[in-house]
Amino acid sequence: MGYDFERTMNYRQGRRGGRTTWTLACCLTIFLGLLLLFQPTALLPSPFHFKHGVAPPLPVYHDEPPRVLRTRPASLKPFCVGPRGYRIDDPETQDLPYPTYNLSGIDYPEPTYGSYTELGLEQSWMTFSQRYHPYGYRENEDSYPLSKAEWSSVNWGRLQDQCLDSSPDSFTAQADAPPRFRFMGDGDLQLNRTELKSTGRQAIVLRTWSTYKYTDEDLWNVRALITEAALATKGQYTVFLLVDFKHETGSFIHENDALYHEAIRDAVPEEFRDIAVLFHSSLQVSWYEKVNEVRPIWQIMQPLQLFAYFYPEFDQYWQLEMDARFTSNAGKMLQAFDQFGAKVPYKQSRERASWTYIPAVHGTYQEFSEAINATMEGKATVWGPVPIHEVPNPIGYVPNMDATDDNFKLGAGEPADLLMLSPLFEVKRFKKYEDWVFKDWVLGFTTSVPRFLSAPAQARASRRLLHAIHESQHEIGIRVPSEATLPSWALWHGLKVVQLPHPNFQWPTRSIRELNMIHNGGKLDRFKDGIANGAAPYMKSIIEFYERPRTWEWQSSLVDPVFNHWIEGDKPKTPAAADAPDNETGYETVEDSSDELLHKIGDSDKPLHEIEDHSSTDRFTANGKGSASPQPQKRGRPAALGDVPPELPSFMAEVDGQVFCPGLLIHPRKTNQNP
Repeated sequence: MGYDFERTMNYRQGRRGGRTTWTLACCLTIFLGLLLLFQPTALLPSPFHFKHGVAPPLPVYHDEPPRVLRTRPASLKPFCVGPRGYRIDDPETQDLPYPTYNLSGIDYPEPTYGSYTELGLEQSWMTFSQRYHPYGYRENEDSYPLSKAEWSSVNWGRLQDQCLDSSPDSFTAQADAPPRFRFMGDGDLQLNRTELKSTGRQAIVLRTWSTYKYTDEDLWNVRALITEAALATKGQYTVFLLVDFKHETGSFIHENDALYHEAIRDAVPEEFRDIAVLFHSSLQVSWYEKVNEVRPIWQIMQPLQLFAYFYPEFDQYWQLEMDARFTSNAGKMLQAFDQFGAKVPYKQSRERASWTYIPAVHGTYQEFSEAINATMEGKATVWGPVPIHEVPNPIGYVPNMDATDDNFKLGAGEPADLLMLSPLFEVKRFKKYEDWVFKDWVLGFTTSVPRFLSAPAQARASRRLLHAIHESQHEIGIRVPSEATLPSWALWHGLKVVQLPHPNFQWPTRSIRELNMIHNGGKLDRFKDGIANGAAPYMKSIIEFYERPRTWEWQSSLVDPVFNHWIEGDKPKTPAAADAPDNETGYETVEDSSDELLHKIGDSDKPLHEIEDHSSTDRFTANGKGSASPQPQKRGRPAALGDVPPELPSFMAEVDGQVFCPGLLIHPRKTNQNP
């Protein structure tokens, strides 16, 4: 800038006297004041200190203009400070990733399931370096293009606190705060859910445990989530680690604050200790004595219920696992999820949530919804609470009109009480134990009750939903399995449940018609109750091989190969395609089994759970499945279920030796097999 401070001081010291000097000094002072008023950071030093004193150029990929990479995202708000100590909304910030929006000659991929367009997601690409360079990836190499953050000195709790509005009603995050968890009756925290005010804030709760071994990728992942979802939204989200303390006699952490903090120091990396909340299973026993079950495989939601009870300053609570990954800006993706969940109405939300949305079959989401409504003739299978004896006072919608009289106004514009990342299934439709091992596990109810599930148990739940579950389990001890907890209580209480049509790729690909048949059971007008009834979920033990690995699933063999391709120089360890015995795809050609069953499903008008199945697990062979009634046509399939070919998946792109990944939420990324 043209302002010379030393020269001005010379004037003020009288080195050039007279009226001209005085006038010039006054003008410069006024100019300085106006400059500070309209550009308050103009006189601040440059926020970054680069190696050798030279700022590296921002990365530019192919036809991407630099001005696009440097554009400040409209959703960012000022004054939040990033881990390098400077404002995160600076257009040249090094604390956020810069994606690529166009790759020359390459179209953006259309997902097998879900939709970028319908969900309002940004269509961008990133290399692994673009994604994780800001968070420490390759920071010890001489070629590292950014200033190095001192991660051991970063306090993520304080950074999140500084992003919150400083109103008297706002709560603080974890920085310097004493633990809130306490045993039942030990200074009990009394809360009346009707008196809790909406704050507009959301918690992102990452589930981990005290013996978890954090890899470098885990650190990059958590740093990215905090920076993009918490700091870049000025506190719309706050990230926590909810840490299961694996110690037989670990109840002492809830009785002695000093021992609690000592346990955190041993269990959590230094930079994350102020966002960690530690709990021991004895806490669950104290509050849910009547449930008589606290093991995570059965009751994974109990710690989240207690978290919502003791941390009621949030309207919504995301539960995510440590092996979930956002391959693009997490904050933008979560905001798109929020907006979609609020936009859709309550009417027929249960029906829509049961379908695996396939744009190539169903068209736009509006066309998909209209087709369901036409099948339902304007009605709804769920209209208000699903009645059960154990929930006498539901907290959700109790409509005073028929569903046919509602023009999709009820619930539209209101946040969903449950956002699910997978379809909604009904427990009674599972054929047998092998299809869902928790099928018959239900206790504390006086009669048989309708139950619903969505797996894996990663979702966003409202405060009132979690409080309702907490009260039921605390007071009367009813319980269903982990994946069924949130959906069942939500529908029993008449709350809005929404399945997010987030992009989900399947690789290798398969016929879209077949996929629609096995996931949904056929066309939208086939089932008069509007509820999908596919074989894939309800007869999984028989029909599973018709699927292929997906980027989002309870378990998937695709995610690690995707990351192996994505990380420079790291390749999958599967055999090369040239070594395959029978065909060019890298697969052994094996006759598909259960074709007869698939045709039986496709030709029958019966509900799936009424179709007779004569198949047997005795026909399963060591390398996959046997054949129920082989068809003359042969199709190639993996020799072992879930094998992924070594080629780059079709939804990724390689340009000039760099591999680009589209924006996805994927699971599970197994960097850590620690039990």
